[in-house]
Amino acid sequence: MLRRWGQPPKQMINSIAEQTTVRVNLSDISRLHRFLTVNNLLSPSTPVVKKYLHERSKAPPKNIFSRILFSYLFFRIPLVRPDDFLSRTLPVVRLAARLFRVALIPLLFLALFVLVRQWPQFIHTFSWSFTTWGMVMYALAVFGAKAAHELGHAYAAKHWGLRVPTLGVAFMVLWPIFYTDNTDSWRLADRMARMAIVAAGMLVELTIAILATLLWAVLPEGPARGVCFILASATWISSVAVNAIPFMRFDGYYFFSDLLDIPNLHQRAFAMGRWFLHRLFFGSPEPAPEILSSRRQALLVLFALATWVYRLVLFTGIALVVYHLAFKMLGTLLFSVEIAWFVGRPVFREILTWPKVMGQAGVTRNSVLFFLFVGGLVLWMVLPGQNHVRIPAILRPGQGAWIYPPAAGYILTVAVENTAKVRAGTVLLRLASPDLEHKIRLAESRERFLVTRLNRESGNSALREQHRVTGRQLAQVRTALAGLHRLKEQLVIRAATDAMLFDPAPQLCPGLWVNPQTPLFLLVDPCIPSIQGFVPETMLQQIRVGAACRFYPDIPERSTLDGKLKQVESSGIRRLDEPYPASVFGGKIPVVPGEDGLHVRQGLYRVAMAVDGKAITAFQVTPGTLVIKALPRSPVFELWRRICALFVRESGF
Repeated sequence: MLRRWGQPPKQMINSIAEQTTVRVNLSDISRLHRFLTVNNLLSPSTPVVKKYLHERSKAPPKNIFSRILFSYLFFRIPLVRPDDFLSRTLPVVRLAARLFRVALIPLLFLALFVLVRQWPQFIHTFSWSFTTWGMVMYALAVFGAKAAHELGHAYAAKHWGLRVPTLGVAFMVLWPIFYTDNTDSWRLADRMARMAIVAAGMLVELTIAILATLLWAVLPEGPARGVCFILASATWISSVAVNAIPFMRFDGYYFFSDLLDIPNLHQRAFAMGRWFLHRLFFGSPEPAPEILSSRRQALLVLFALATWVYRLVLFTGIALVVYHLAFKMLGTLLFSVEIAWFVGRPVFREILTWPKVMGQAGVTRNSVLFFLFVGGLVLWMVLPGQNHVRIPAILRPGQGAWIYPPAAGYILTVAVENTAKVRAGTVLLRLASPDLEHKIRLAESRERFLVTRLNRESGNSALREQHRVTGRQLAQVRTALAGLHRLKEQLVIRAATDAMLFDPAPQLCPGLWVNPQTPLFLLVDPCIPSIQGFVPETMLQQIRVGAACRFYPDIPERSTLDGKLKQVESSGIRRLDEPYPASVFGGKIPVVPGEDGLHVRQGLYRVAMAVDGKAITAFQVTPGTLVIKALPRSPVFELWRRICALFVRESGF
């Protein structure tokens, strides 16, 4: 039709029918004319085209909200016109590229070998990069690596004789990224040349990552080694984890597109993916968007599905980052815009096509199964069902008491070991206190002196008044002496009841000096354990006292415990007294260490569980998970409640 454009429609149809095997009609010509007009591909020489362009020029501009939205999502700022500079410096860069090309593969294997050998030390260096200075250096490293990355693209384009009009910075969701205008690369018929231009940036970053890794391995501890670590980690991540992935329109996408020799890979894969889903869910009879081999069709379908999953995770992550970086109300608004535009809009547009697809397919087995599945999912979301709350908890042996020395001294003998069962009256520990022995000798000496003085004063009437004072002093000394003897008897520490011994003091052995502030060990009645959980404020309304509970210990050898919720504290906690469930010790409760303890990062309330049945033997503190049967609620209601709570909380009302 394009070869015969300008002929009358009937003449065009007859000419095509006579000279080719193709059959066209007036509808085909009309669709082609509309396509050419909308995309400004017609010369404005006819009244119809002039009228269309005139109406389009008078069309109202996009509303202010749309302009702000698109500017916020993506905009570019050209910075320099580097074409002349690139032409002058290209010979030097070619020479350096030849040298690095020879050594790149050996250095790559050497860098990977270094990373494998020193991986724990490499990961440990991450803590330094979270300091203020480390964050500044990380930003500078990313800035330099990305600038070198874009120069790699630019020099590769110049090597193939192309023009590089601009280098600049683009903002994607307010996040700055460098860009190079390599539009002219599509003029190259050789796809290997296009792949070389795309791969040049990643190769530059890979070279930086290799050199920085090797320098990190040989440099001593200090700022220089920290800078090399930051540069290496930034380039490894940006080259491998970001640019090389073909699911976004970065270098990996264009490289993969040229590798498969499939231009417009995303659009064609998405069309093939939607066709596959329509056929799978509705049994649609529509033909494939394009005629390809079965292997290539399967490849495009898998690529489309993987891209959709990757983008769902990525856009949700970006929305969460924007939500946390901005202030409350703006963060909530931007989060909603991100989810609605990048996640909700494509899904909604696809759902709008379903009636047309179902009208073409009619009632099929696939469509019936699909709607049964959707209906079941909707019922599951709407109808209230059994609900459970899972919270971190700890199992503690009940009725325990720490044993402390009655006086300062040293250990003579240790009679029992850790986790030993002891009976009432069993000797656990023998202590000796030289200071106590000295006090007893002084008291006995004072007693003998007062007895002698009292005897002398009893026969003298002139000292009768003094006799009474001496008698009172003697009584006081004897009382103190009796207390010292009782304290000496307590140096032999015995078990008051049947119990178990836990957590002895470090290096508890004969000869160790201790004082009354030194905890020696814990005596616990193991038959009355207590289970304490920590429920977040958001889940507090879902539980009630008396609800069925089950405790799952983190130690696989321990069995689960059933019981009922016996207590829910009415006031929240600010500090976590128990270290076991804290995140800094590998637990599930986020905490911030402070000078006065572990501060929780969310509202938490203590709950207690009563164990059913006979007494349970608990030998040690055991962390675990407490599952509480909660009030029945539908997932839709719970989701709506959380969304409303989020908006109320973040709006500051």
